[in-house]
Amino acid sequence: MHKTKATARALRESVGMTQLELAAEFDVEVRTVKRWENPAHPSNYPDEVFAWLEEARSDMVSRAVGLAQGIAADKPARVVLPYFRTQEELDAVQLPVGQDQHVRYFNATVRMVADALIAHGVEDTCFGYGDEATVTPFADLIAEGMME
Repeated sequence: MHKTKATARALRESVGMTQLELAAEFDVEVRTVKRWENPAHPSNYPDEVFAWLEEARSDMVSRAVGLAQGIAADKPARVVLPYFRTQEELDAVQLPVGQDQHVRYFNATVRMVADALIAHGVEDTCFGYGDEATVTPFADLIAEGMME
């Protein structure tokens, strides 16, 4: 992918990260990340940060495609994917300590799963809160062997 300020921002947003979270990940000030993304500022994302974002997105896409294939294999007529409003709601159904996912990362992955399901022919795919979901959260999918 060609490295531009807009591409870097799109990558960051596609993996569900805020500027503050990316700054913390690379031990820089949030204003540094803001400069990297500001078209009027001469500084750019460092190569290692851009590469990290590309890898994070690639991993997320691989995970999403794997999940979608597992779900689509059952040929469901309708799929309602879990979507969470808060970190607390997600934590209530998450993995053991040390394997938790941030709610923005989880929801970003679920959006990719939805895209992959539609590409696999499951046209009636949508999102639901809590008991509305017909697909179990990722912790249960991992236990079922549908996800790494």
